[in-house]
Amino acid sequence: MIPLTIKQLIYLIIAIVVAVFMLTTMAHSIIAIATTNSDFARVLVPAMGSVAGGIIGGIVAIIVAAFNANRTSKNDQNKQLRTSLNMLKLIREEICVNITVLENSISGSQCSYHILKTQLSDDTWKSAMIHLLISDNLLVRLNVCYRKINLIKSVDASDLDNDMVRSTKEEFCMVLEILNNEITELSR
Repeated sequence: MIPLTIKQLIYLIIAIVVAVFMLTTMAHSIIAIATTNSDFARVLVPAMGSVAGGIIGGIVAIIVAAFNANRTSKNDQNKQLRTSLNMLKLIREEICVNITVLENSISGSQCSYHILKTQLSDDTWKSAMIHLLISDNLLVRLNVCYRKINLIKSVDASDLDNDMVRSTKEEFCMVLEILNNEITELSR
């Protein structure tokens, strides 16, 4: 089956109707001219055959072009889906690492503040965020998590407390669950 859009189908029907009309007209003309046994008839019959072949070839070309365009579109969608899926898996790994870093720094010491500043990562998110085909809910939640990372990295050690680190970790855990569901959904 060749999937055609409504517009392509309408053009194809119009082309077929015009082709049938022209072929019928040519057939009547050929029969009428052929009965005269003139030199003109010997030249006109092959010319009309060439025109009829061109019309049929045009219709076949429309069908082939529609098939190739639809196949190319479907291949592009599959490629984008695979890319999104791979990026989401990388983001999942980055989130898991960030959760571990947050868990290890809940004590709130000066040393853990340095770990947060240097070990929390948003590199994968920054490189992948504009290429993802994901739900709006997941996109917003991921964005919130990574904004919290930037906030943690930008505050002074005296402004950072365990509650902020815990809430960020909890947010990441919730996003991880949504992300896993999205990856499962896209993998189907």
